[in-house]
Amino acid sequence: MQNMTLNQMKKVDIRKINRNDLRELRIDKINLDDLPEIRFKDHVHQIENPYCYKVGKVAVKESYSENGETLENIFIGLLKKSMVR
Repeated sequence: MQNMTLNQMKKVDIRKINRNDLRELRIDKINLDDLPEIRFKDHVHQIENPYCYKVGKVAVKESYSENGETLENIFIGLLKKSMVR
C-alpha cells in the first residue's frame, strides 16, 4: 500500500484486499499525552492507510464525512473509546 495517494487509499475495497497486507493499529504505541496532531501523525505512520487497517484479526475500513466532524475529533473519539475497555 505504500506510495498510494490518499484518494487511492480511500478507494481500497476491504472485501478484496489481502488482510496480511494491512498494517496493525496498536493504540498502546501512541502517546496519548502528545498533541492531537502528533497522535494522528503517529497513527497514520503506524498503519500507513488511515482508511483501511486491521485491529487484531479484524479488518477495519473507515470513512470520513466531508462536511461533518473533523478527522482530528473522530480520531480522538476512537482513541478514547479504545481506552475504555
